[in-house]
Amino acid sequence: MLVLSGLISFCFVFFNLRFYLKGLRGLDIAFCLSLLVFPLCYGVEYIIHGAKHDYEFFVEFLRISFLGVAVFVFLVSRNRFDFLLFKLMVSAFCILGGVAGFYEWMQYDINVRVSVGTPLINMYGALMGCGAGLSFYYILCAENRKEAVLFIISFLVGFLGVLLSGSKIAMMSLAFVILLSLVFFGSKNRKYICFLLVPAFVVFFLFAPVNAFLSMAEIAIKKVEMVYKGDELSSAEIGSNVDGSVGIRIQMYKAAISKIAQNPVVGSGTFRFKDHFPERIESGQLREDSSRFAHVHNEFLQAWMSRGLLGLLSLVLIFIIPFFLAKRKGSEVFFSTLIVILVFFWVSMFEAPFNTNITYVFYVVVLGLVLSFDRSKSIEIKGNGNS
Repeated sequence: MLVLSGLISFCFVFFNLRFYLKGLRGLDIAFCLSLLVFPLCYGVEYIIHGAKHDYEFFVEFLRISFLGVAVFVFLVSRNRFDFLLFKLMVSAFCILGGVAGFYEWMQYDINVRVSVGTPLINMYGALMGCGAGLSFYYILCAENRKEAVLFIISFLVGFLGVLLSGSKIAMMSLAFVILLSLVFFGSKNRKYICFLLVPAFVVFFLFAPVNAFLSMAEIAIKKVEMVYKGDELSSAEIGSNVDGSVGIRIQMYKAAISKIAQNPVVGSGTFRFKDHFPERIESGQLREDSSRFAHVHNEFLQAWMSRGLLGLLSLVLIFIIPFFLAKRKGSEVFFSTLIVILVFFWVSMFEAPFNTNITYVFYVVVLGLVLSFDRSKSIEIKGNGNS
């Protein structure tokens, strides 16, 4: 869909370039440039270090950014994009994504996370968390009962997808978005919130990874008992629990910081951990299974370590510029943009969502659609039509 819509938009923009560029403002241009500069950093690193991953990311992300910018420029200048259509697209994404996740989950053991063994891993939970967070906000702002029912369904199915992903990061980001929405818009449509509570709790207790919570509690109790006796848990005993995942992240963060200190300006290229830190893995400073990772599970450290200061700056800009651009486009656009940015920022602190094509596509497309809508222009056009 991105390729098709992007190519069509590019044809319109290319053959009437002056008209479409005239419709852009300063922050619109800055948003387009930020999307185009982000993948160029990978190209620079490929020239310097020759890393295969940098070349792949450069080609894929530049294609995605280029098509996303073409769609954004076309929609901004035409200003015919209906925000209700975007809400319906979010609802469709949540429902289809949640149902697909449930179907996938049913094919395996009930304790297996949906996206384990796929390139998505925690990214499926992040995407569903973003969609569910948007749906929850739209419930609070629904203008009629039909809209509210649709958004309630999409939220519940998206919430189901988050739970089936087993991603604690996605769960925490969705909880934060729900809390934020309630603080600012909780006074609206309270009846829908009350109606939503019962099915939401049912979905949670049926599909939340209760076994994982119980196993973590059991390990914590066992650890306290063994420390009390003067013993220690072996690494095999704490293996795949939350302490293990937190511990290995701390090890990776320390290693990344040391690598950044060696080459802070230019970066060291996008290599796998076994290529970046062979000595640390051999000495035991990094767990042996970390050699399979392609990133440090923190997008900001990853950007700085692999692409230098320019890479870090380009990452920060694709968070900051959409925020300021959305501030002048109405509360609905602003809060929708804020939800997307907050979810991706939170996930970026513990994962690397911009090291996967599908999450980058989602971020570019969703923000491009949201930010192309300008309520003030829309009202002006409608007013001229009525006159």
